[in-house]
Amino acid sequence: PAVDERYVRPQAAWEKMKAAQSSRQTVYLYGTTGTGKTTFVTEFLGRKRYHYISLSDMRISEIMELVPEQSETQTILVIDDLQLLEEQGERSACGQIIEELSGRRDVWLILISRAPMPKWLKSVFYRYIFVTIAEEELCLSEQEQEQYLEKWELSPTEAARDKIWELGHGNPLCLRIVALRLKDIPE
Repeated sequence: PAVDERYVRPQAAWEKMKAAQSSRQTVYLYGTTGTGKTTFVTEFLGRKRYHYISLSDMRISEIMELVPEQSETQTILVIDDLQLLEEQGERSACGQIIEELSGRRDVWLILISRAPMPKWLKSVFYRYIFVTIAEEELCLSEQEQEQYLEKWELSPTEAARDKIWELGHGNPLCLRIVALRLKDIPE
């Protein structure tokens, strides 16, 4: 995926991700649609090689085909759309795979979902101490919101900036909609 030149990283979440990467801790990101979970991961990984799996496109049984046996090089694996697992058998199989991969030093696992940690994954979460990044951490601070609007070449009044913050609290989707709307308004 292409890197977005208008992207502004939510610094607190970025720091957590860097710490998880250096210790190779499994990361669990969650948030509602539009909070920028997948974009955040894509931007963080940048040009690194990694495998991306959306459970809307791939069966759980195919996940292990992407990960080589124990290796000297690190494999980065992103599993998105965990919220789609509804059947107990799917959840159990995915939980076993996540547990196996979380225990490997040659694999860095990043999990993405719309929901907080599900019950079926909690025992693995506690055993391997995942780094959790919640949707609030994916929102931009007021200063980051200013940077975002500047990248769109927008300079709203202080009152408008305050109103944008009041309405969205740095939510990435809200900011994108605001930027698109403001770009349509002639000066």
